[in-house]
Amino acid sequence: MSQRTKHLVRKLGGPAKVGKFLGITSQAVSQWAEIPLKHCWKLATMPGSTLTIHELNPTFFAPAPSSQDEAA
Repeated sequence: MSQRTKHLVRKLGGPAKVGKFLGITSQAVSQWAEIPLKHCWKLATMPGSTLTIHELNPTFFAPAPSSQDEAA
């Protein structure tokens, strides 16, 4: 698991909590190099999560537009 992924998983409550929420083992979570795309939306909507899908996987998801972008 990369340091970035490890940090994100810790912010979500750790591998056991993430695994239980997703219905997978904590060992499977611990093997992630990055957050799998198929889990990003569910983890972003996990109770208590303050992470966005962009934060969970910035390689695939573009950041949300800023208020300055919307005004243009």
